[in-house]
Amino acid sequence: MFKALTGDSTFRLAKMADEIDMLYSKFYTRAVRPYHNPPVLHAAPDRPVPTHQKQSLMDVSINDGIHYHGILLLPTRSRLKQDIVAHFNQQAHLYTNRSLLRIDIRPIDSKLSRVVDYIFKAVRNGQFEWTHVLVFPKSCSELS
Repeated sequence: MFKALTGDSTFRLAKMADEIDMLYSKFYTRAVRPYHNPPVLHAAPDRPVPTHQKQSLMDVSINDGIHYHGILLLPTRSRLKQDIVAHFNQQAHLYTNRSLLRIDIRPIDSKLSRVVDYIFKAVRNGQFEWTHVLVFPKSCSELS
């Protein structure tokens, strides 16, 4: 979830992508040694949908409700001293200092195919373009 960003939705998506890039870069250096198997992150934009759970007005109104869902795959051997959920909870200050308001990270304890389908639902339904999907690590051609 992101703090309020100015500009149109295209600019906001670009800003969110930059923040997710920064988050991945910070996490990468803490999770694995350079040139070892990197963590893999796929993230897709989404909009709020009606659910059975109450959502705060702030969550559905900031940035027109646009946020990102992602799936993060970590190699079996990493530098982390605790599980990934505990890492993000304890180190939240490292990742949420700019435009990023909070990170909600949970282990996948249901069917993986259902989770992946949920992550990409807004893209699959045509609300966002596939070009807005973020894939990390970046390929060599994407690096500046």
